[in-house]
Amino acid sequence: MKTNFRLLLPAAVLIFATNFAQAQTDTLKLREKYKDLQKDITELQTKIEDTKSKIPIAQTKALQATEKAQEAAVKSNDASGNTKAGEAKASKKAAKAASKSADKASDANDANKNLKRQKDKLEDLNNELTKKQKKLTEIQNSLGIPAVVTNQ
Repeated sequence: MKTNFRLLLPAAVLIFATNFAQAQTDTLKLREKYKDLQKDITELQTKIEDTKSKIPIAQTKALQATEKAQEAAVKSNDASGNTKAGEAKASKKAAKAASKSADKASDANDANKNLKRQKDKLEDLNNELTKKQKKLTEIQNSLGIPAVVTNQ
């Protein structure tokens, strides 16, 4: 019986050592992932703040572009209303006003698209931040690290 125990003891120690080494490796990998997630979260928070600061600018540009488009449309309408049959100069002026009106409308459309892109980007960044914070919390729980409050 003692012989069997003497033979099994080294095997048991080897298994224990292998499991212990694997656990330490897993812990190191989790800690590395934890650090990477913290870095990612900080970068996302910076991007979110940057995007938030761009939204009011985009809103102002969209509003101004829409106002200019409306003014150009009124001028175009006035110019076409003042055109009488056979007046080439007035027709050219009306056509030019219509072209400017179309350009301004296109500018307003582009500004509104940019505003929408900024808002969509902000939403995507917030969703990504939420996912990463959830993953960070899971890793914190696995490692027994106290939760750190991250401001959004």
